[in-house]
Amino acid sequence: MKPKLLFRGNKAEAKRYSLVLLARGIEHEIVPGGKWEIYVGEEAFLKAKEEIRLYEQENKTIIQNQAHNYYSAEAIFWTMAFLGVLNALLLFVEPKEKLLIIGAADNVKFSQGEWWRVFTSLTLHQDFGHLMGNLVFTGLFMFFLRPFLSLGLSWLMIILSGAIGNSWNLALHTERHISIGFSTASFGCLGIISVFLAFQKKSKRLLLAVGFALAFLGFLGSGGTNVDLGAHFLGLLAGVYLGVLWNLFLDKSCNYKFSLIGLVAGFSLLVLAWIWAFLNYSA
Repeated sequence: MKPKLLFRGNKAEAKRYSLVLLARGIEHEIVPGGKWEIYVGEEAFLKAKEEIRLYEQENKTIIQNQAHNYYSAEAIFWTMAFLGVLNALLLFVEPKEKLLIIGAADNVKFSQGEWWRVFTSLTLHQDFGHLMGNLVFTGLFMFFLRPFLSLGLSWLMIILSGAIGNSWNLALHTERHISIGFSTASFGCLGIISVFLAFQKKSKRLLLAVGFALAFLGFLGSGGTNVDLGAHFLGLLAGVYLGVLWNLFLDKSCNYKFSLIGLVAGFSLLVLAWIWAFLNYSA
């Protein structure tokens, strides 16, 4: 029985389709030339055509997912700007000294049930330089997270890693301990990146990410007595924890489907934590 023409096109596509057919056990013949051709027996023609269609559909879905994940530098800038504005608005509402009393990560208050402090403390900083440093470094880390997570879910996981890192840090201190700053979440972002690189089996990039994280940790650790090295390290571990959970248990399709929900949920945690803090504050 005469073979039927399945495909005519360029060499790269012909080789890709040939691999698909080989994987499905479909016998075929490739004819090279100006336009490469693939021929399949008539009895297997419909099956071969369906396998090629399924392959193209799956490939299209992967490309669409990557397009949804790959957010722009402008998107990072504007979401960072929102964090800066939130800090500024808080200072307009209350003086800095009162905000520290209400929202700083305090292990004594945390042990008494004031859970919101692990979130509110992320938006409190010593001065403008402290704030800008955290925003710049977080933005840089998010730039490298783009291939793996959508914008909204990046922010949600970063903010959660900061809160989890803060809660671990406060729980481990036996003496009075107070900390502020977004850097715990910044290190959480580094931890998330490291896990995604590990699951992608990109060993060189993984070693680079881990090495950079440890070097950055050491750099900040030498920055003075006000640096909370424990919070930074535990933020990094919290990011690793969340990254592992994502890669092992979550359906990757929710990455882009719930990007907007993730963005709203992440920043809502910060805003609602502050509302809760003010409602429960007594002078």
